[in-house]
Amino acid sequence: MVMKEVSIVIPILNESENIKLLVPEITKNIQKLKIQKYEIILIDDNSEDQIKIVVKNLKKKFKLLKLFIRKKKDKDLSK
Repeated sequence: MVMKEVSIVIPILNESENIKLLVPEITKNIQKLKIQKYEIILIDDNSEDQIKIVVKNLKKKFKLLKLFIRKKKDKDLSK
């Protein structure tokens, strides 16, 4: 039997309320697929909501949840 490994990457910006609902739903569906090794990666684009606190609380139940916060750039290089 082949071991399936899945990484789910989700870009977010001010989505703390939605993440509270999304992470449990993803986890439930991954388990239905019998995928044993997985991770949920949130890429935050400098949200102004409480995403850090929400993720910290979610990680108590969902150990495979990771949060990466994109560093702010001082200047927009496209201008």
